[in-house]
Amino acid sequence: MKLIKIGRHIIGSKKSPFIIAEAGINHNGSLSVAKKMVDVAVKAKVSCIKFQTHITEKEMTKTNITPGNISKKTLWEIIKSCELDEMDEYKIKQYCKTKKILFLSTPFSKEGVDRLERLRIPAYKIGSGELTNIPFLEYIIKKKKPVILSTGMSTMNEIRGSVKLFKKKSIPLVLLQTTSTYPSRYDEIKLGMMDKLELEFKVPVGISDHSIGIYTALGAVARGAHVIEKHF
Repeated sequence: MKLIKIGRHIIGSKKSPFIIAEAGINHNGSLSVAKKMVDVAVKAKVSCIKFQTHITEKEMTKTNITPGNISKKTLWEIIKSCELDEMDEYKIKQYCKTKKILFLSTPFSKEGVDRLERLRIPAYKIGSGELTNIPFLEYIIKKKKPVILSTGMSTMNEIRGSVKLFKKKSIPLVLLQTTSTYPSRYDEIKLGMMDKLELEFKVPVGISDHSIGIYTALGAVARGAHVIEKHF
């Protein structure tokens, strides 16, 4: 297994876990709240804080679909209200720099990738929903940067297909076991999947944790996770 460098952090065997504080869209579109989340992440001494780069018109069709029982608002309304524009993301990245914490963000469109390239991020985190979005993956591969890929809702054959794309171009890759329920129950987590991913693909592995509390993360570290992504 090769070690992977993201910023000043080294990911892989015999290295401390790379801890991602997943801010996502929990700032609700507020720059001031996003900065407060950076402060909390710094206080927690994590490796990095990760946001999501949403350009709603470029990533989804406008529909009246709602996200189950999570909200009565449509998915479109939720994402649109939680957007940060490019200047906001630049300000957050600069704020992270002053606080000496790594800034990452997950794009959901090619335009989002272009924005993050202008912000000169050192790596990409790709969400589970894009694992089978082959044109999107190929677009990111062209940037020749390390990738952390979540695998929720995917079959092993789908994961194999995506991993093959990254390995063909020698892109450094981390795979995260992900249970795409919010919040995840402990009996849904399946930490053993990390072993299967590491054994087959010979890459660093970890978990994207949507459960309540810290117990899943602790269990994942005990099981050998190289990366922990924790939503907060």
